[in-house]
Amino acid sequence: MSVDARTTAAETPRSGLIERHAWPDRAFHWITAAAVLTLLATAFLPILGVEFGWVTIHWAAGWALIAALLFHIVRALGWQRLGRIWI
Repeated sequence: MSVDARTTAAETPRSGLIERHAWPDRAFHWITAAAVLTLLATAFLPILGVEFGWVTIHWAAGWALIAALLFHIVRALGWQRLGRIWI
């Protein structure tokens, strides 16, 4: 099997495993998920009567989500081919 010039690193056979997503993509999704769940918890738990210092946690999770989104936008526009991310 020859490796074509159009083949990306993710498609190159390595010990029979196929890498579906690079580690920055996985890290982005896990950070986004954690930030959104934290934002939801700190938004609704005080309404349900759970008392804790939620403002700082909510604020930090919001900034983490903004940072993750900016990282994703820069990475998507700068390092990925438009043909691979287009609908």
